[in-house]
Amino acid sequence: MQALKLKATLRDTDPSVWRTLYFHPESGLEQVSDMLLIAMGWDEENTPFFITNDGPITPEDDAWHDASLRDYLVKHGDLLSYSKESDDEYHIELELIATAEESTDEQLPRIDAGENQAPPENIGGLEAYTQHLKALSDASSPSHEAAQKVLGEDYDPNLFDTETLNEEASDLFDDDERESDLAIVPENTLDHEFDPTDIDAHSDISFRFDWLKETHGLKVSEDNVRGVPQELIDFRAGLTEDDIDEPRRYRKLVEPLYKKFPNEPSLMLEMAGIYGLTGENSKSRRLFRDLTNQHPDNLELLTGNLLALETGEEFIEEAKELPQPLDIRNHTAGKDGYYPTTEFLSFEEVAIRHAVHREDIDEALRRLDRLVCFGFLHGDVEQAAFAVAGLMLILIEDAAEAGKIDSEADVLPDNFFAPVSERTTAILDAATADVLSALDGMDEVAVPIQREGPKVKRNDPCPCGSGKKHKKCCL
Repeated sequence: MQALKLKATLRDTDPSVWRTLYFHPESGLEQVSDMLLIAMGWDEENTPFFITNDGPITPEDDAWHDASLRDYLVKHGDLLSYSKESDDEYHIELELIATAEESTDEQLPRIDAGENQAPPENIGGLEAYTQHLKALSDASSPSHEAAQKVLGEDYDPNLFDTETLNEEASDLFDDDERESDLAIVPENTLDHEFDPTDIDAHSDISFRFDWLKETHGLKVSEDNVRGVPQELIDFRAGLTEDDIDEPRRYRKLVEPLYKKFPNEPSLMLEMAGIYGLTGENSKSRRLFRDLTNQHPDNLELLTGNLLALETGEEFIEEAKELPQPLDIRNHTAGKDGYYPTTEFLSFEEVAIRHAVHREDIDEALRRLDRLVCFGFLHGDVEQAAFAVAGLMLILIEDAAEAGKIDSEADVLPDNFFAPVSERTTAILDAATADVLSALDGMDEVAVPIQREGPKVKRNDPCPCGSGKKHKKCCL
């Protein structure tokens, strides 16, 4: 595997601030920018840009997302400039100094060597940085205390730690090329006459907040109980479909608010999602990381991270970190002890998935039915209903194999499953049809194999030797 070795030099620094870095030749400019920010200890407060023979390239340009290093650095000695829109006027010169053959085990991108700390951003430029350093080293200087406040009492301009920087780079870039192992069910695979999307399509219902409070003791509200800035609420209320249809255009609308309210958790979460949609995955992950550090108890983030996990084992392990049993009231509420409606939905989805993985069908049905009776429609609970329906089918098949029910019967025995409302029954019927249709689609593309040895039933130990049930392992 080839790698480009670049030398990044911060112009006009004395002693010189420089780094050598290794990149894959097809690394995009966004990744190069992210790596330079790590190497210099900077953040994204000021907009970065590259300077090429064709002019500047900023995150607003297609080339930022589509072009690669190989488009600009071809032969040894080729140069590419990098800077940021700030008063500091720092300029980094990138020079291609070698093309090396790398082991596939080597981390890319990575920092190979370097010297000296880069000056902090927004300090006023190199001249101001030099003055602060002189004052910091001279305890008798009248500016000594001010320099300590700006740089820190223990600031060491010669400090450079390759290992720590590469660990940060590894955290940021590890998932860049990782692909999901989840199977995607193609659209339009339903072959039944009943279209589940029609459920509630013309219903006009209101959330039953009083019912939820009186029956289940849960205080949920659509009011601004989290203290979101009114300017942000007004902005979202005024959005049209055209505004949000194009992610990059929408980002331009949201970014001024994000700069104004950089620590507002719902806005941080929204911006992270927008960055992901516009292909700026590393920036999205960095913002998620900041949100996790600043707001570790944020329910939207906690539930979102859990619901994004791909395997049941990962999910169960992470869910163990939440207060048990799963109850939203174990988490910090908003004004007057109320939780936003969206947080309640996502938390209940986590609880339903948790019950499904534990094969606790009664709990899964109870939580799903509570959501539906409260007023959530089919589209709101579609994924949760799909999971519950899948578990129901597994339990029916297990019961048939065990001889507990007649596999030829058209109707299940009374009370085989806990009773639910009529609306929930309709949603589960549609979800069951979806599950069966998806399974039929898998059967059509499956490659037939000849079984060797006796049939292994779903609840038998898996023949692979994992110690798990067959249905939880290779099946």
